[in-house]
Amino acid sequence: MHPHEILKQLREEQELKQMDVAKKTNINISVYSKIELGNRPMRDNEIILLSNFFDVTADYLLGKTTKKYWELTAKEENDVAKQMENLIDQLKKEDELHFFGKKMSEEKRNFLMHTLEIGFHLSLKK
Repeated sequence: MHPHEILKQLREEQELKQMDVAKKTNINISVYSKIELGNRPMRDNEIILLSNFFDVTADYLLGKTTKKYWELTAKEENDVAKQMENLIDQLKKEDELHFFGKKMSEEKRNFLMHTLEIGFHLSLKK
């Protein structure tokens, strides 16, 4: 499939009009319409805007892959898990943690640690 066909399919899957996508991505409606009709290629910034808007990879939007979403290999997931565990362990062990040169309170450090843990667990579920 060509990028303009993929773009149209993504829009229609979400039951959106061209005007909806144009407004929500701040792309001029006439520009968006030309892109979706295949009369104008997407520029780099538009690829980023549209892939983020439709929550797909740029490669999918450009028709380079059939995988809509970026996926980690099992080894990459394991590496990320180890890095996150190490970071959380560091947060637990550090007496003082500085953020932009200012000492972070224990409450904020605990909040950061729990936020990282939650984010990590949510990312694994996705």
